[in-house]
Amino acid sequence: MKLKTSGIGLLLTVIVFGATSCATYIPVQVTKPAEINMTDARKIAVLDFDYPRQVATTDLLEVIFLSLLGDSNENNNTPQARIADYTTQSLLEALKNTGYFELVDSRGVVRALAGADKSSINAVQVGQKAGVKAIVVGKIGEMVRREVLKTRVEQIKDTNTGVMIKVDVMYRVITDALALSYRVLDTSNGVILATKTFSDTRTQEIVDNGKTEPLAFGDQCKDMVNGWIPQITRQLAPYTVTEYRTLMNDKAKDPDMKVADELVKKSSYAKALALFLQVWESTGNPAAGVNAAIMYDVTGDMDQALSLLQTVIDKSPNPTAIEEMDRLKRAKADAQRLAEQTK
Repeated sequence: MKLKTSGIGLLLTVIVFGATSCATYIPVQVTKPAEINMTDARKIAVLDFDYPRQVATTDLLEVIFLSLLGDSNENNNTPQARIADYTTQSLLEALKNTGYFELVDSRGVVRALAGADKSSINAVQVGQKAGVKAIVVGKIGEMVRREVLKTRVEQIKDTNTGVMIKVDVMYRVITDALALSYRVLDTSNGVILATKTFSDTRTQEIVDNGKTEPLAFGDQCKDMVNGWIPQITRQLAPYTVTEYRTLMNDKAKDPDMKVADELVKKSSYAKALALFLQVWESTGNPAAGVNAAIMYDVTGDMDQALSLLQTVIDKSPNPTAIEEMDRLKRAKADAQRLAEQTK
């Protein structure tokens, strides 16, 4: 598909790009708190993900515990079973790599429950027997490939005459759908701490000529799972990301601001901070104040950054200063949650 851009639109694009490209960006490694507070549940059991079974019960926990004890009448070589196993192993590996949890897999749970009365198995008993504080119980839900045969008209060149002609082309529209969910249970009381669900679809069109094969269903499902596993780990464990701080452009064109900007580009943050503060204190330039606050943040002094931003806002309610203040307040709240989760 070709995009058409008017002269005015192109000019605006150039202007906007030019304006944003002048900004100085600072990469910062930031550790974020997990969405679910697992502070008191650092030793967890990750049970094998379940999948649609033939057993009569519909209760997720009951199905899982039946499976652990070998009481489900299943063929484990189905596509659903393979994706469930792939999801379990991928999640265990991802959680292990966080370094945040002590993990027990389903085999460890089975060993811990050896000789237990099957009729009384529940989350609390798993916690007592396996010594875990929480259980992650997951399930593969919908997992299906749907296929529809359609026709469309296309123009092709006749190989004999060279004339463009219209022909009917048969093609297959293949849609792969997958859903999964998981719960986190507190083993001290059996209470569900969180329930999360994921679902996705992938669609591909294949000309029905007997030559082109669609992407394999299992590979499509694995690709969807691979996209969800990082999300699940971030829900359960603190994680590190790279964020970017953007310096405020100086409308006053102060030469000292340009020098400070160059210091930032050289990662001389302490010197840049001192120069931004000097400009702010001598001229009241809001860009200098905002940028000094950003440098405080980058160098790890969030409280000084917030204090300086408040001073800038009190003097002149600059929109950029207000945006930075809001961002820093959220960052401070995250830092407090992180401190709680890593104590």
